[in-house]
Amino acid sequence: EWQPKFRSQFPQDGVSLSLRVVNGPTYNVLLHGKSISPALSFSSEVLDFDNCFVYKAGAPIVSKSIRITNKDTKANTIQCLYEGCEHLRVFFEGKVLQPGDKVDALFEFIPRSTRKYTEVVPFQINGLSKVNVKVSGTGMDLKIDVFHPKNKVVSFGAVRVGSVAKKVVTLVNSTPSSVKVELNTSAFTNQILVEENAISLFPSTTIEFEGKGDRKDITIKFAPKNRIDNFMEEILLEALGVEQPIFAISGSSQDYDISLDTGAIPFGAVVLNSSSSRRLLMANRGDIGAKFEWNAAKFGPDFSIVPTKGYISPGVEIPFKVEFHPTRISPDIRYANLPCYLEGTKTLLLTLTGISTNCQPQRDVVTFNTTVRVPERRAVQVHNKTNNAWDLRPSINGEYWTGADALSVGPQQQKPYELTYKPLTMTTDGKKHTGSVFFAFPDGTGLMYNLTGSAEPPRPIDTINVDIPGKTDYCQTLVVENWLRKPQRFKCIIEVMKPDKVDQSTRITGLEYIDVPGISTRTYKINFFSYREGIYSIKVTFKNQQSEEYIWYNVNFVVGPPAVVERIELAAPSRQSTSHTIYVNNPLDIPVSLNAFCAANDVSLPPQITIPPLETGSCTFEFLPLKAGEAETKLTLSSSELGIFTYELCLISTNPGPEKPIHYATSLGSNMQAPAKFANYAKQKVEYTCKVIQDGRSDKVDWSCDRSIVAAPGSTGGTEIKLDVTYEPSKLGDSSAVLHISSPIGGDFTFPLFGVCSTPKPLGPYTIKANTTVSIPFKNVFHSTTEFLFSVDSGSFTVKNYDSVKHKRTYSIQVGYTVDETEETRIKVSPHMGRLLVTSAPTANTAQPIVWTFYLKGVPAKE
Repeated sequence: EWQPKFRSQFPQDGVSLSLRVVNGPTYNVLLHGKSISPALSFSSEVLDFDNCFVYKAGAPIVSKSIRITNKDTKANTIQCLYEGCEHLRVFFEGKVLQPGDKVDALFEFIPRSTRKYTEVVPFQINGLSKVNVKVSGTGMDLKIDVFHPKNKVVSFGAVRVGSVAKKVVTLVNSTPSSVKVELNTSAFTNQILVEENAISLFPSTTIEFEGKGDRKDITIKFAPKNRIDNFMEEILLEALGVEQPIFAISGSSQDYDISLDTGAIPFGAVVLNSSSSRRLLMANRGDIGAKFEWNAAKFGPDFSIVPTKGYISPGVEIPFKVEFHPTRISPDIRYANLPCYLEGTKTLLLTLTGISTNCQPQRDVVTFNTTVRVPERRAVQVHNKTNNAWDLRPSINGEYWTGADALSVGPQQQKPYELTYKPLTMTTDGKKHTGSVFFAFPDGTGLMYNLTGSAEPPRPIDTINVDIPGKTDYCQTLVVENWLRKPQRFKCIIEVMKPDKVDQSTRITGLEYIDVPGISTRTYKINFFSYREGIYSIKVTFKNQQSEEYIWYNVNFVVGPPAVVERIELAAPSRQSTSHTIYVNNPLDIPVSLNAFCAANDVSLPPQITIPPLETGSCTFEFLPLKAGEAETKLTLSSSELGIFTYELCLISTNPGPEKPIHYATSLGSNMQAPAKFANYAKQKVEYTCKVIQDGRSDKVDWSCDRSIVAAPGSTGGTEIKLDVTYEPSKLGDSSAVLHISSPIGGDFTFPLFGVCSTPKPLGPYTIKANTTVSIPFKNVFHSTTEFLFSVDSGSFTVKNYDSVKHKRTYSIQVGYTVDETEETRIKVSPHMGRLLVTSAPTANTAQPIVWTFYLKGVPAKE
């Protein structure tokens, strides 16, 4: 059996195969063979997607396919071995192709970034041979933008309603291939633009860019049908299923918006030959001003209006005085649709109605008395003496009186009718508000009451009490209410009621004017600052300078002790100073002296500083700690003019470190004295304790000093103190210790002590007369009782062999000198010399014995 794995053939001469039969003949067979690839045809083995846009969610996916045809004479199996990735997907299911069958393989290219992609997609035939399809493509970004950067925002400005404005924007394609896009206005947020279709784009269909550098002109048309406030909207570019802003448009549309506050004014009942007036407002809420003119002739003879013509600007209200002065008795005088002609826009119409009577009012005048803008209610009596029920429509004449629109009175009944008087202006100089109420009865008669009202000045809106610390900026808000339907401008007047006089150490400020829209409120801010404690009472008045009407508040500021101005942290090692400067502003036009105080002993500051007028002064204080630790204290600067300034001090003192070391050098058995010098900064007499620590102990040390030392009060720079310290070594070599000098007031000082001890130096000579003895002092410098051996190197001298000496005690060694007459004669010529050797037994400090040498000199007895 021959199963070739790839295209091949046998050698040209064939392959020989021998078959040998056991105990029989041999057969030779010559084999020839050739393998060929299956005849499957691929329409293309190279797929180039060229330039494709980087894929974004919702965009269409680019795809291509190849066709595979079985041109063989037998069936073949084909499979795709490519597993796929995020930028290339292959849709192909393995199958058996009969001769002549065809199948398509679909390739989808999904570029994720702007780069070149290359993939090899293998197809396996019959599980043996492979055909590789090379797939390539390049990811690119969609780059379409406005050609001129200034067109990123297209401004139409202000366009009149009904007119059309056009703008042209050029778009340029910066992508390396052609692309189809559409522009839309789906991102618009202005509903008027959307509902009226005020913005249109041309072309409105698909725009095709040929290739890189291709430009297209876009026409934007703005055709407003109504007023539109300033807007800024984005135009979206849609390509490949993805939308993105391409440029923005802005603009507005203007129109007339002029109206009357009412289209009809009912005057009610007016007695013949008298008059009644009403106020009419014309408001321009539009964007364009216009001339106006009333047809004054049509108002006569029963009505009149002033002014009759003029000009109304945008945002302005113009008041008119309409007066009813009937010339005849009539229950219904009506002038309908009186025109006011406006330049460039529609005419306004006004209807006036009134009743003319000759009714005499009641003798008793109904009197009202209240505070301005505070309502007062009174009732008048209406008596129905008939047997029929009355449904009356009272007619009220008077700007500040109101009442129910209807009153029902039963037969033979008397009912009260309540009138409300709410004056919006004060009455001054003895003048009063006047009005009337008229009831027209069904029988043709009527009832009239004359009304008078007095409006007293307003009471305070509120009395506000505020507690604040001194030297603190505070803002108090007051609510300012406009009781009219039109805007009012109020002048803000701040009067200090207490104390009688306020100097520059107190500031009370606020805006000079405040504008409040009709039937609205606004917040007014008063800024208050005071250096000194106390109570400050002010009156804040908001006054309309045209009408002289006002409202007011009482505000009491109770200024308490000030808060801490600043928290200051100072750190320094003990006995090293650091300083800090405080700056204080003098707002007054006179010099101010501040007294400085701090309870901490280690803080030094001047007792008083003086600050010139309108300048900033400084106070520098010094922190000189004597002991390590932390402390909290306060520093105050005070004056009668500016009050108290309080500062919190956080004082941190660290260990100063050791002083300069003291070095000693001497021999064993001797001592050396050197002074430890330090400075006393305490301002009082101080006693310092002194202690030497060696090897963690204070009882067995090689240095000694006084246990205490008294220091006189220190000067500004400190007073130098000297303490004598003696070094008496107890062992050979180097030693060290620490001298501690401390005081709860003066602080701690640490001196490192270093000593070098050499071998004992010979002493003497000690002179001994013949046949006498002498005492030689010897001190046990060790810290324990030690046994010493005593010996002499000459037989003429005698000494005790050994003895024990207590630590740090001085022992007298008795040395004798014995000679005969002959020897005594000789030493007269030459003294007899010798040595006393003192040898220590081994101790904890000396592993080897130590020898002290004392020279001896023998002399005659009579010398």
